Amino acid sequence: MFCKLGSRGKKKLNDYFTDKKLSLIERNNAIVLASGNDILLVLGYDISEYVKIDDQTIDIIKVEY
Repeated sequence: MFCKLGSRGKKKLNDYFTDKKLSLIERNNAIVLASGNDILLVLGYDISEYVKIDDQTIDIIKVEY
């Protein structure tokens, strides 16, 4: 499930791709970073509410592509 930054609810990844109007080729080539069943980031599109930086953030991991 994906909880996009600023969103209140979760979506299945397929529903997120549909909302973004991504083609089948774009969906198949999308790079997704996940932890268990939680999607943390869809590279080039959005990050998850779970990985936002706030006052309680202790560690930051930089992801480069």
